[in-house]
Amino acid sequence: MTRTAFGLDLAGYSAVAKTKLVRILERDDATAEATLLDFSVFNKKHHGNDEISAVAGKEVSILEKCITTDASLFVDVPIDLQDLPPPHSPQYIWQLQFRSVDRAFEGMAPLASRLGAPVARFKNLLELAERNLNKPALLGKMVFETYPAASLKLVLGQEPKSYKNCQTKYIGAEWVPFKWPKTKKADETGLHDVANKLHLSAPDESPWSDDEIDAVICAMAGVVGSNGVLKDETLKYEIKNSLQSQGLRGTSNQFYEPPVGYVLVKNNPFSEIRLRRLKIAADVDWAKALVT
Repeated sequence: MTRTAFGLDLAGYSAVAKTKLVRILERDDATAEATLLDFSVFNKKHHGNDEISAVAGKEVSILEKCITTDASLFVDVPIDLQDLPPPHSPQYIWQLQFRSVDRAFEGMAPLASRLGAPVARFKNLLELAERNLNKPALLGKMVFETYPAASLKLVLGQEPKSYKNCQTKYIGAEWVPFKWPKTKKADETGLHDVANKLHLSAPDESPWSDDEIDAVICAMAGVVGSNGVLKDETLKYEIKNSLQSQGLRGTSNQFYEPPVGYVLVKNNPFSEIRLRRLKIAADVDWAKALVT
């Protein structure tokens, strides 16, 4: 049976067109199809004085469809903060801001200014979804945390070149740079290289952003199979190895424990992942629109 998963690259409410949602479908021929779902609700800028019920209600209805089908949702945002803040009996100063998994895989501090907004946003959405569906504790069952940058490093076997704030185009069966930060040259950026090495393809030359590719990588965690991911004990082993290589040794085994529902991609089994876009009108049942 083929697998299906959703990947969500989530930004804060003040960011415009930065949140991306992708549905990935495994095919029988060792390929996959990744569909970027273009929802207007995710592309609007909101302000602190906006009524949250009107905004979050629409978002929750979308997320509920992702986790009530035969699929799971993989989100690029810290969900299980473990004992932050403050941690119980910390050994190191960094533990005041980071979980062990963040330190091991060079993640951002979950409650830092840039990340704290999407953390709070998703916590609210998840609690609303659990209440609406009458399904408590979805984390680790139908909802999972992932980190595309760490997955990329595992899949590629090396640190990719900087690919944030970039765009790439698929031209002549190859991804090429399209836009990149003014402080860098095209050959100093890596989004096109990431897309090529992940075996992505596209039906036309429209550009794809780093946020969109990150959402694809999030979704991959749900379709690569158990041998293609790090989670639970295999993830704990890698956290321990990484921290100990930095000279960081915990006084208890709990020090290396991964957050609930944390998953990373370590292998890409697909010979090709075909990308496409699907613009979703507000009055259309998008779950039906995805039927292929």
